[in-house]
Amino acid sequence: AREDPATAYTKAPVSNVVADLNARLADGSLRLRYEGRSGYLQSALDALSIPVESQLLLFSKTSLQAARIDAANPRALFYNDRAALGWVRDGDVIEVAAHDATLGTAFYTLEQKPPAATATEPPQFKRAFVCLGCHVTSDTLGVPGLLMFSTNESGPGSLMRAVAMDQRTPLTSRCGGWLVTGSAGAVAHQGNALPSLDATRRRDLATVDGLFEPDGYRAATSDVGALLVFAHQAGMMNLLTRLAWEARVAPPSSEADPRVAQMMAGVAAEVVGYML
Repeated sequence: AREDPATAYTKAPVSNVVADLNARLADGSLRLRYEGRSGYLQSALDALSIPVESQLLLFSKTSLQAARIDAANPRALFYNDRAALGWVRDGDVIEVAAHDATLGTAFYTLEQKPPAATATEPPQFKRAFVCLGCHVTSDTLGVPGLLMFSTNESGPGSLMRAVAMDQRTPLTSRCGGWLVTGSAGAVAHQGNALPSLDATRRRDLATVDGLFEPDGYRAATSDVGALLVFAHQAGMMNLLTRLAWEARVAPPSSEADPRVAQMMAGVAAEVVGYML
């Protein structure tokens, strides 16, 4: 369905905040700053108007740069209502998922290399289709979308079990493989399951200070509120993308087809149910 003429995911013109940012980089009206081990991180966050307070931290190896991620070097995610940005300290790229006006979610990478003194071309975010290997599955409703996994391992060297989560997932089953700061009240979650953390500290962790070396990170938090909002947003965007794709792919001649009407009504009902 990605290459259906109605969607043309890899070939259709893009319309999103990253495309707008690329245009500003190309015409010189914006420049990105490369800063130490964080690279272009802060500059990219500023350019995309993504707040540092949205930072989420996870130590599960569920990313394009999984080999670099562990408890001593967690991945950081940041987001607003237009884009989500992933950063791994000392990683090769910054990853961005942008909500596109027609495509749904479009994926990009920005190479994390200090600019050469002789460079004449500004850095650019490049479309990343390799991300679709994980980001188009039944967990994203069959469209390019966002994913959140709750992960756990039964022991050292064991296989990791990853379960997709969104706002419908009980909190007691959420956040395995994530760091969670702040209080979730009386309800337990699966976050903060680090050997360095005593089980009594995992429920209401105030800060990640002392859990890993902080150089390059933007904040010492992975707030439970930000996690809850992102879980809602991930599922919501996937549902809206699926609804839009189904509406566009259905040929005009099928408008009177009761099977198409039933299918669209089902997707619409799921969207409304999720919102409410």
